[in-house]
Amino acid sequence: MGRGASSFRLRIGQKDAVLHADGTIWLPDERMLLVADLHLGKGSSFRARRVPVPTGATAATLRKLTVAIDRETPTRVAILGDLWHARDGCTPEVISEFERWLEEYRAVEFCLVIGNHDRKSGLPKVSNLAMDECLTVGDLRLRHEPEPGQEGTHVVGGHLHPGCTVTGRGGQAFRLPCFWSQPGVTVLPAFGEMTGLAMISPGEGDTVIALVQGSLIDVSLAVRS
Repeated sequence: MGRGASSFRLRIGQKDAVLHADGTIWLPDERMLLVADLHLGKGSSFRARRVPVPTGATAATLRKLTVAIDRETPTRVAILGDLWHARDGCTPEVISEFERWLEEYRAVEFCLVIGNHDRKSGLPKVSNLAMDECLTVGDLRLRHEPEPGQEGTHVVGGHLHPGCTVTGRGGQAFRLPCFWSQPGVTVLPAFGEMTGLAMISPGEGDTVIALVQGSLIDVSLAVRS
């Protein structure tokens, strides 16, 4: 698959962006960090339904986001939907854990672009977290569902949990999370623990950047249908 890098520069619409191997996008001119699909409380939701899964997924996701924020020191963080997983996963413990984490970043402006799982969760109210249906940053439209927008705009979203299949030198097939950028639309990989993958079918001209053990690899040519 070739040698990876910890970051990858990509032009998204009219903005310079930096893709990181943790699944975030950094907009340096805006000092803005983009992240999608944390699905906090997913483990709690599973356990409430008597599915035996380990504890600690919410803490692990927030630790990873801490590293990303401390690396870039953004003034704004946009969560592109599905911060929460489900109503029965939004336990007082999960909500309090997230509120305590937010307290460490009171100088940062956080906004949740509301996703489908957020709506089903009941949208817990927490301090220092604004909510909106869409954010506009120049020609970028930050949404949850990555559907093409109006001409002259570029939609950035999550929702799909994109994954790709690539073949190693020994013929092994690997299913990997990825960034997927098409004309007019860019999709982030899911950031949270236990989120799974939905395999994509990229076309001519698409850019696919796979996340491989802490590195990014451009696999656009290898996965094109």
